Amino acid sequence: MANADVRKAVQDKLGEAQDDLHRAEAFFKDRALDEQHGASGLTKQQILDGYRSNVKRWEVALASLEGPGRGKIAES
Repeated sequence: MANADVRKAVQDKLGEAQDDLHRAEAFFKDRALDEQHGASGLTKQQILDGYRSNVKRWEVALASLEGPGRGKIAES
């Protein structure tokens, strides 16, 4: 796979992860984040943190394709 194809694939995955996070944030809006959700036993905050972590992983992957010193991710 050419470098441009890899970058496009990572950008697509990042976009999907961001969309998932936005949907989850909208779904849990105005709800107590310390309550458990569903059968997983996870709190709503833990679920949102998982989505945020996934976005961060794809941001790091994309930045690593940009090369040293470029595509730096802001600290959150």
